Amino acid sequence: MPRAVPSSGTTIKNWILNQFQRSQSELIRKLSRSRSNIHFTFDLWTSPNHRAFLGVVAHWMDHTLNQHSTVLGLRRFKGRHTGENQAKHFWDIVKTYQITEKIGYLTLDNATNNDTALQYISKYLHDLGIEFNPIKRRLRCFGHIINLTVKAFLWGTNSEAFEMEIDSHRELQQETAELEAWRQKGPLGKLYNIITWITRSPQRRDRFEEKVIHALGTDTKALALVRGNTTR
Repeated sequence: MPRAVPSSGTTIKNWILNQFQRSQSELIRKLSRSRSNIHFTFDLWTSPNHRAFLGVVAHWMDHTLNQHSTVLGLRRFKGRHTGENQAKHFWDIVKTYQITEKIGYLTLDNATNNDTALQYISKYLHDLGIEFNPIKRRLRCFGHIINLTVKAFLWGTNSEAFEMEIDSHRELQQETAELEAWRQKGPLGKLYNIITWITRSPQRRDRFEEKVIHALGTDTKALALVRGNTTR
């Protein structure tokens, strides 16, 4: 019974980390016994609080010929959303699970940065003496293809540019009105606008954190900026 009751402020955190490490070790063992190559899907996602993550899912067949899929990582993604950066994050994950030599096919959406990501993954594997064709090993997400087809039918061949223009126009009008209103509040309004600008994208948040650490030292834990709302 005493072991079921938290004894300090870090007890639950330690329980979670210990369970994660046990589960991760078991998953590494299962992946090492796979009868097939390990195939992957991965994609970038930005949370409502403007933090970017790379989700990686593995698909494989075990020694009993049963098919499995599991999440290998939902890693915090820092920096620009380039293919090179995606490849680095993906490579760190597959190295953690010791499956760099079992990489099979990758199903991704049709973004051009995914082409670049596969090229960098191919370079990493080439350095290990493993042949990997970044064109043949890439599978296109069928759901994304259908989505693009329908939008092209409705809005024309340049549908994404049309959507971006509409969204940007709406956001620009709202942001301009908001900035003008806050400018009338003097220094407090200027501070609000600065915080709003920094928190507008994951890349700006990351750069702000880097500057704080650079100014105060690597031992400093940079707290995230929080935009004001009706309750705080």
